[in-house]
Amino acid sequence: MTNVFLLALLICHLLGDFYFQSRDLADRKKEGLSDNLLHCLLYAFPFAVLLVLFAVFSHSRDSLIFVAAILFALVATHAIVDIIKWMLFKIGWLQQSYKVVAFIVDQLIHFVIIVAVGLSFGDFLQEVPWGTGEEYLIWWRIAFFVLAVGKPVNVAFKIVFERFAVDTEVDNEGTKTVLTEEGAGALIGTFERLIMGAFAIMGQFAAMGLVMAAKTLSRYDRISKNPRFAEYYLIGTLCSVLTMIILHLLTFGLPI
Repeated sequence: MTNVFLLALLICHLLGDFYFQSRDLADRKKEGLSDNLLHCLLYAFPFAVLLVLFAVFSHSRDSLIFVAAILFALVATHAIVDIIKWMLFKIGWLQQSYKVVAFIVDQLIHFVIIVAVGLSFGDFLQEVPWGTGEEYLIWWRIAFFVLAVGKPVNVAFKIVFERFAVDTEVDNEGTKTVLTEEGAGALIGTFERLIMGAFAIMGQFAAMGLVMAAKTLSRYDRISKNPRFAEYYLIGTLCSVLTMIILHLLTFGLPI
């Protein structure tokens, strides 16, 4: 049986940990326990929807109870990891200078747990009501890929490459000019990865160069006049392309 259960769990994680979490809530989580609990509640919502779908379509009470236990354990584990991370920052054992490492380790823990559960129990659940045949698999893969290359990558880039960011430039008269509107770069990056991902799915790899050319042409003036911006642009673009390629290989290349 195709392990659609694992893809469903990963999609729920992406929705709960990124799309259902605003930047304001992510900032407030650093200060108060109540905001961490609110995040955990929002994180549980897509898993609850998944359970409802299983309850509606499943005809096995034992399978329903088993799935409910798995989903509850995943949400509880996520909450425990997030609260432990918050406590470590709060008591000073982790400094804000380590937030990049904390983010990477945090996401690795979540993904390792979800993948381990999905691989361990996906084949055990013979009655998955949301489509387990090969004709459904491609759509689950596409859904995961589209969600993965969007906000999760943008959030990761903002945290990892924040020190390279160039938001303004100052001319000889001391006048500051805003280089980009807030959120515009993230939106451009999302569309860039989606378009190149679509070309990759269709096997049109040469067409991916057109996206890079169009993006570079639109930023040529700033790249030529601002070396720091050029370096930041190059770092962001190369990492964006590399991330898209890795996610494409993981999503469509692994026989899950």
